[in-house]
Amino acid sequence: MPIVALGYMGIRSQGLADWSDYAGRLLGMQKVDSGGGSMAFRMDDWRQRLVVIDEGGDEFAFMGWQVADPSDLDGMAARIEGAGIAVTEAGRALCDQRFVERMIHFDDPDGNRVELFANPRLATDPFSPGRAIEGFLTGPYGLGTRFSMLPMSHRCFRFTATSSASTSATMRWIPIPCISSM
Repeated sequence: MPIVALGYMGIRSQGLADWSDYAGRLLGMQKVDSGGGSMAFRMDDWRQRLVVIDEGGDEFAFMGWQVADPSDLDGMAARIEGAGIAVTEAGRALCDQRFVERMIHFDDPDGNRVELFANPRLATDPFSPGRAIEGFLTGPYGLGTRFSMLPMSHRCFRFTATSSASTSATMRWIPIPCISSM
């Protein structure tokens, strides 16, 4: 039941034009969609790696972690529900929106939406960077790293310990005490 990589992230922001400039011109991501109140960006052969949703808050919206096999989602759901966290199986519409075969989702103890998914759909056309770069190092490493600042409480520690029990060496949940809350 290993989590193999961080697959994608979503951000809420009413500054879509700013994100288009930042992700495309500065980072070099390829803008692939900008309809329906959101923008999506690529950085490799995946259909999307970053989604920016035109909503207030200027904050994190969701993160998608890839598992090795669709059957791994059942075991992960059982472990997470066993820790007292409600897990929802995503419907076909949400899976299609994220370009994945199957997904479950839940909120971590700090309210961050976590999506676990299997079998991402890849793009059929080659990646075309938003500026002159050779590309990004992704492959089995996924999108990269995401740090979550969780308040140091027994509830959060139990969550991180439960969710990390079957992760691979490329991803770890490590409880780190917070100096201040955000």
